[in-house]
Amino acid sequence: MLAFLGALASSKTPIVLLPGLYGSALTATYEKGYAKHWYCPKKQDNDLFWVNLKYVVPPTFNCLFEMLSGYYDEAKDMVTSPPGLTVDVPDFGGEAGIAYVDAKGIFGLHFIESFHSMLEYLKDKGYTIKKDLFGAPYDWRLAMNGLEPTFFPKLKTLIETAYTLNDNTKVAVLGYSCGGICIQRFFANFVDAEWKEKYIAKAIFLAPAFAGSPMTVDVAWNRYFPILPILKSDTVTQTAETVPCVHSLFPNPNIFGDKPIISGPEGDVVAKDIPDFLVKKGKFHEENIKLMRKNTEIIYETPKDPGVHLMMLYNSGVKTAMTMNFKDGYDKKPEVIYEGGDGTVPSIGPEWGCNNWKSDKALVCYDVSQEDDDFSHAGMSTNAAVHDIIYKFVSTEEWVQTKGARFIKAPKIELYNNKTQYRFLGKEKVIPVE
Repeated sequence: MLAFLGALASSKTPIVLLPGLYGSALTATYEKGYAKHWYCPKKQDNDLFWVNLKYVVPPTFNCLFEMLSGYYDEAKDMVTSPPGLTVDVPDFGGEAGIAYVDAKGIFGLHFIESFHSMLEYLKDKGYTIKKDLFGAPYDWRLAMNGLEPTFFPKLKTLIETAYTLNDNTKVAVLGYSCGGICIQRFFANFVDAEWKEKYIAKAIFLAPAFAGSPMTVDVAWNRYFPILPILKSDTVTQTAETVPCVHSLFPNPNIFGDKPIISGPEGDVVAKDIPDFLVKKGKFHEENIKLMRKNTEIIYETPKDPGVHLMMLYNSGVKTAMTMNFKDGYDKKPEVIYEGGDGTVPSIGPEWGCNNWKSDKALVCYDVSQEDDDFSHAGMSTNAAVHDIIYKFVSTEEWVQTKGARFIKAPKIELYNNKTQYRFLGKEKVIPVE
């Protein structure tokens, strides 16, 4: 009996983690002649550039932004890296590519976390890297058109490997932010129902951005790079116009509908008209328009049901930009109109999914519903309470017993002990979806 209980305790659902936008480390390879600035490395041989902290000071940050750009190959009708540049990720399947954005750090210190705290939480629960816990870093620059053809086959193989290494145990897949778009499209478009039934136990969309975010429109309007907004130069402006992931995250018209994303002297601009409006206002140089058009094809697609047991774990409690109101003219700073979300991604996306995806699989929309910044978009991947909610969904069948969709709204959550522990100040509220 004791042996049986020990075997049961050691039998865990293997987990594959996909980080969010900017959360995967990237390496570059190029030969002499690629770099445009004299102070940039003449050659790169699978060298870390995102983020290598030597590239965040002037003028070498221009070297970084040269390597972040996307390129439209008109002959192949594909988004790629610019000719001469090859970008890869380190430690696919492991943790080095997803733990910290600044993967190398300085003297062992890191300053930009990706999934480090979640990895450590799961290790404390008995998980082991490359045995039953796997990282799936990806070239987020090219999301989604330039990413899917190369990344999806690798992700499929990784999930199959996780399954085999764990005695044919079905796998849980977590996608955070842009990682949520990746696995939504992977499940809906790349693998079939038979494959999902064999290999997938459940999925977690954490602060998922499959509906896009109005914040990307601000990025395109002001042409800056979100995670490093203080860096300014012609190279940064060019990259802001050409990095594909920004365009792919423009608000999805099928979800945002008639909500105004921009208001101004010419009236309201809704999601479907954002690309045309930005071109009209001169926010893209002529040579970058085709690239943007290719990247934005995704936003006009209605996101399909992934067809797996799914939790969408999100926040509706933080003020999140919805509309830029240029009431005083387009040359003036706009008034920002807010709705609910996590400060970056509006809650309209996951809530739309819960109301519109109608498969026979369990679908839980778990709204943490907190105003605290610790539950903002970045906090949703590092928060102790969120980690526990994820672990409960992965490790038990409690939330996948009932078919169909339902909402769960959390009570007030109090963090303590340096935010590593928490308590619920009330009970979760469960709301079935008709």
